[in-house]
Amino acid sequence: VRKYLSGISLSPNIFPSLKQVLHPVERIQSVLNQWSDIHKSEVVYIGDAPSDITACWQVGISVVAWADTAEPEILQAMPPDAMFVKIEDFKTWLYSGKFCF
Repeated sequence: VRKYLSGISLSPNIFPSLKQVLHPVERIQSVLNQWSDIHKSEVVYIGDAPSDITACWQVGISVVAWADTAEPEILQAMPPDAMFVKIEDFKTWLYSGKFCF
């Protein structure tokens, strides 16, 4: 993860026009297409809405739910591949290498 993220801006404006034009599944697929050297099994999407989870299923990538500002019961019922409500727990999980589902 650190290898791929080094030098990549993770600001919300990384692909500013995508949100205005494309469906969530198409937005995710567009990013995957731009990062064609990265296999889907190496991608983890962090989302906070049920639509994030279903979009990731449709695209075929893993999804982690961030439930600090969302409704955890709804997200857990989907279920995502993992779910976090504390940034410390997410950081521990991320650096542990357990993100390979």
